[in-house]
Amino acid sequence: MSENIFATGRCLCGQVEYTCSAKPLRMIQCHCNDCRKTSGTGHVSFAFFKENEVKITGETSNYESM
Repeated sequence: MSENIFATGRCLCGQVEYTCSAKPLRMIQCHCNDCRKTSGTGHVSFAFFKENEVKITGETSNYESM
């Protein structure tokens, strides 16, 4: 990953942090029922990056919903 920093952030609990070194390739908003239910809002926003332009640190986990 290059030294340029486009964006940084972390999860709510602070255990996982990310750094992006470039602008997203694509951004979308999803309005499907699953995304609206998961977020508690009318949509969810997604940003897509090249894998080598994102650094994630910390212990990650996942959550599955049906």
